[in-house]
Amino acid sequence: MNAKPGEPERVDIEDLAERAERGEDVSAHFSPTYSAKQRVNIDFPLALLREIDAECQRIGVTRQAWVKMVCAEYLHRHAHRASVAQGVSDPSRAPQGDVIDVE
Repeated sequence: MNAKPGEPERVDIEDLAERAERGEDVSAHFSPTYSAKQRVNIDFPLALLREIDAECQRIGVTRQAWVKMVCAEYLHRHAHRASVAQGVSDPSRAPQGDVIDVE
């Protein structure tokens, strides 16, 4: 099927997923209102999970929402600190940080 000018070519979803897995930029295939997601499984020590659940209960959010919120906050703070340390005025242009292990 031919795409209209300015629109990305239609591709098979499996092909698109494979391209994304290889690290190719597939963002042109998504509208600005669509947010691509990928399900992940994370193992937490039970004691940490109990603390997370208590915090979720305290602030009234789901565990999933809390994990997303905390990850976003950490990455935002870390990018800001890295940009300040390197004199970068736009944190989105700062080098990426290290991955941390919570175990």
